[in-house]
Amino acid sequence: MNGAELFIKTLADEGIEYLFSLPGTCLMDIYDAASKQDQVKVIVTRHEQVATLMADGYSRVSGKPGVALVSRGPGSCNAAIGVYSAFGESSPVLLVVGSVSDNISHFEPFEILDFQTFFKPMTKWTHEIHDFKQIETVTRRALRDTQAGRPRPVVLGIPMQYSQMTEDYELVEAPQAVTAKTVPSDSDLEKAINILRSANKPIIIAGGGVARSGSYQELAKLAEACGAPVVTTWLRNSVFPNEHRLYMGSLGPGAFTVSWEAVEQADVVFAVGTRFSEFSTKRFTLIKAHQKLIHLDVDVKEIHKVFAADVGLVGDAKSTLQKLNQALAALAKADSAQWDGLIAKFNELRNAVPKFPREEGKITNADVVTIMDRILSKDSIVVIDAATFDPWLSRYYRFTEPNTFLGCSAGCMGFGFPAAMGAKLAEPSKPVVLAVGDGSFAMVMQDLATAVRDRIGIVIIVTNNSTYGNIRERQRKDFNGRIIGSDLHNPEFGEVAESFGAWGKKADTPEQFRNALQEALTVAESGRPALINVSLDINDGMPHGSKPPVAR
Repeated sequence: MNGAELFIKTLADEGIEYLFSLPGTCLMDIYDAASKQDQVKVIVTRHEQVATLMADGYSRVSGKPGVALVSRGPGSCNAAIGVYSAFGESSPVLLVVGSVSDNISHFEPFEILDFQTFFKPMTKWTHEIHDFKQIETVTRRALRDTQAGRPRPVVLGIPMQYSQMTEDYELVEAPQAVTAKTVPSDSDLEKAINILRSANKPIIIAGGGVARSGSYQELAKLAEACGAPVVTTWLRNSVFPNEHRLYMGSLGPGAFTVSWEAVEQADVVFAVGTRFSEFSTKRFTLIKAHQKLIHLDVDVKEIHKVFAADVGLVGDAKSTLQKLNQALAALAKADSAQWDGLIAKFNELRNAVPKFPREEGKITNADVVTIMDRILSKDSIVVIDAATFDPWLSRYYRFTEPNTFLGCSAGCMGFGFPAAMGAKLAEPSKPVVLAVGDGSFAMVMQDLATAVRDRIGIVIIVTNNSTYGNIRERQRKDFNGRIIGSDLHNPEFGEVAESFGAWGKKADTPEQFRNALQEALTVAESGRPALINVSLDINDGMPHGSKPPVAR
């Protein structure tokens, strides 16, 4: 076999289903090898950014590595947004770069790029193959390393000469996957247990590590045992059931004041699988010196990085929570009465979606989130992009099923549409609904062609206010209303969708949106993507009391 065939056979042997890609001259042998088999399907996109972001969305829903394939210089640069996102999101993504042959690489040939240096800050590691046998061994290692410990991307280069090289070769037997999960030391666990037992007002902050480890049930069990309310970190709303009696919202730009108050009133904070990001911590000021902090994370580098922990637990969240639950099982479930007042206040706030005075023929964010919450099935996977709609969703949409919410804490505009397509490929039986601003969607809407061709039946809600909403909100509030560079001139997105072969409709009133969403869900079930262009009021910004996610 040639090297390209060896690469494809290795992916198939590792259980990889999809290769998200855009063709290039250095990839032609790999494409040819893919055409000779049916285990690994190539999903061809219109932009390399879309390919890597699809791999990110796929990996976060499937729990498997997402694999993208791009060509050398320009292709690698275009793909970098998705790799950057996967790094920030702790997603297991493997990017494979087809590069120039060794015998001319030192001459600075066409489209050359030192991709190893370029990608080093946003990957676990990078490597370029210079031996035929490494195609199998390094590809297997790369796939495993994307998932080992804290998941993060790896970038692997295959020069064209090794794709074309032919040798007598048989795949080795696939190494058995390592399933052992790390747990903290017994002494550290005992310290954490003693602090939890003595806590008067404990609270749990739950982050993305809960989703990656699948520790939803273990987290709920611990919260009930300790009588501790749970707040989730920014864009991680679905790591804890939002209808649970101990749920107290999500931290971040859309957080209710009462959610922040709950953390501030706690005497013990147990942080599970979170890196204490800027927007989940009021710019790294949330935890105070008088509070006891237990910090559980699979990445030792996260312990003490932002807040000094009284106990640092380095380990897999699921295995560690199981250990803690076993130790606390003998105790009667703790009384959470001391939190009843704040929990009641939180529920009162989220049950009263505020109304915004709308222009004639316009819809508000409140309308959109209320209708979504009433119509979408609870197993629906909701994806958002970087936009002012996120705080509305975080406050008022109820996530009751695990791993049903994808957002981009790395802040990449254009994330939502590709990630939603990847999520749908990972869970084809579940509805996937994207809420995306007009600015973000216009960056990647060319890949409606991909969704139509490959019958990726997602629902796209474009909240169209003809502006970069986050920027305009800042200019309106902090720069005396001087608006510059944030106004947009948009097409009729529903008609654009129809021109690609998707289903498209414009919604100018809440009733039209309600009807369009119900119809779009039915259309998407058939494999045809559906888009609703929502006429959003340009002045309808973020909910009262929330702030745009902008660093100061």
